Amino acid sequence: MVARLLHFSMFIALLMPMTTANALNFTASVDTHRVAAGNSFQLILKADEQAFNKQPNLAVIKQDFDILRNNQSNQVKIINGQITSETQWKLTLLPKSEGYLVIPPISYGNKKTKAITIKVTKASKSSSPQTSQLIFLDASSDKKEVYVQEQILFYLRVYQRSQLANASLSKPDIENTVIESLGEGRSYTAQHNGFTYDVIEYRFAIYPQKSGKLIIPPSVLSGSIASSTQRFRFDPFGNAGKPIRRKSQEISVMVKPIPASYPKNVPWLPAHNLSLKEAWSPTPPAFAVGEPVTRTVTLNATGVASSLLPPLPVPNSDDIKVYPDQPSYHSIAGSDGIMSERTESYAIIPTKGGDIQLPALNVHWWNTNTDTLEIASIATQHINVTGSQRHHQTDSMVNAPPPTINSDDVAPSSVAESQPSTNGTWTWIAIAAISLWILTTIALIWSLKRTKIATVTEDVLATSQFSSQKLKENHQQFTKACKAKEPRRTEKYFALWTAQLLQDRSIRSSAAVLNSLEDEALTKAINDLQAVLYRSKPLDEWDNLSLLDASGKIEKIIASQNTHSNALVDLHPNLS
Repeated sequence: MVARLLHFSMFIALLMPMTTANALNFTASVDTHRVAAGNSFQLILKADEQAFNKQPNLAVIKQDFDILRNNQSNQVKIINGQITSETQWKLTLLPKSEGYLVIPPISYGNKKTKAITIKVTKASKSSSPQTSQLIFLDASSDKKEVYVQEQILFYLRVYQRSQLANASLSKPDIENTVIESLGEGRSYTAQHNGFTYDVIEYRFAIYPQKSGKLIIPPSVLSGSIASSTQRFRFDPFGNAGKPIRRKSQEISVMVKPIPASYPKNVPWLPAHNLSLKEAWSPTPPAFAVGEPVTRTVTLNATGVASSLLPPLPVPNSDDIKVYPDQPSYHSIAGSDGIMSERTESYAIIPTKGGDIQLPALNVHWWNTNTDTLEIASIATQHINVTGSQRHHQTDSMVNAPPPTINSDDVAPSSVAESQPSTNGTWTWIAIAAISLWILTTIALIWSLKRTKIATVTEDVLATSQFSSQKLKENHQQFTKACKAKEPRRTEKYFALWTAQLLQDRSIRSSAAVLNSLEDEALTKAINDLQAVLYRSKPLDEWDNLSLLDASGKIEKIIASQNTHSNALVDLHPNLS
């Protein structure tokens, strides 16, 4: 046993230089910034090292707070070969007075924490029956007047100095409101009418959806409490004791309508704080005609539920196509209420090359701290798009008149007339020879052309990265994903299959296929797939079989376009 302790001590001693070699962090935090007089709260101090012979200077706290408890713990973690150490002090503090009290910077070696402000409110006045009760309920709110959809922090506290069996507590349930629980109950001790109580405090964020007077009804606590004799004897029949039922106070809050100065054409959004940011994929973004680039816009707000965050504006321009994805939501419960996040991603596909302007994104919101209108913005951006629109040849090109003969190439009549006449026999011999030569040349060209086509085809199959095996595999994966209604896998393997089929490495999305193939049914089916991927179209409304049907005709479409191209070559050899 002694040897093990010695080995552990040596291990810790070896860790100490490693932890001190890194920059030391020493931080302070509290479990709440608002506490009633007579109630305690927790102050948590953390140092990124093993504190064996060092302690923070707690003397500065004692001027305004009593330290009821001080628990110290040490941790050593090894994650992926990285060693981290931490020492934590959990202090239970009791304020000495009401009002705004400041926990000053606390020293630890040459490090200091930041000051923390605590608001100590007056203790709630309980009715006379509660003065001597072993268990009672108390309720309060942080505001008595709010705007519609503004956050109200509601506190429900269970005071007890006796154990309660079979306990049941009703939580707030109010019409025309959105209610969010702010985590598990917070435990602390409190002095009340000369008695020390163990308190469990439950916190809720309430968002009224209608203006007018809001009534938060009393919550009810029921259970059984043991008598003084039952606490010290065994009861084989399981009698839990005297049943009790306790109620909290009724809370009234006045809810004001939306201010008249708020713009009428934007969503109403009251919050303590709000910010807007963006990210691109890939980073940095590279824009090309017909190729998607993903833009992710995130809205962060404090004091508003994530379910109440409005949709974000989407850029609107004739030079781009925008395909939104499903938005995502995230929220964290803090001491000041809900911190929410709404994230929206959408694919931007430029439709022309050159300089394109993305308009600014603006989110109007009402600052409930300053009672003023504010605007969060992402500024206007100019993007450079490479490539250009592909123009397909039309029938007018096929029917174009042949080039006119330059008059300079025709000999003047006087010159023609001045040529000596040729013997008729020799003329016919020359014509026959020329005709035979033309026929021989045509036959030779036709033979060489067939040989060339076969040779080129063999060379492509032998040397190109496009192969019949990949073509088959990608088509099987596409068919399987499409039948299973998996839009993202369908998009991936459809693009790979058509890229193999057309032998075009520039095809990386289903939308890019339309730059090479023209077919009404195929266009409709691809647009339907894009709507599911980027325009929030429900999956059950996706007609996946239409894409399968349209894809089965792609080879015929390619063949018809090749026939059209061959017609152009025959009429205009200079195009080949």
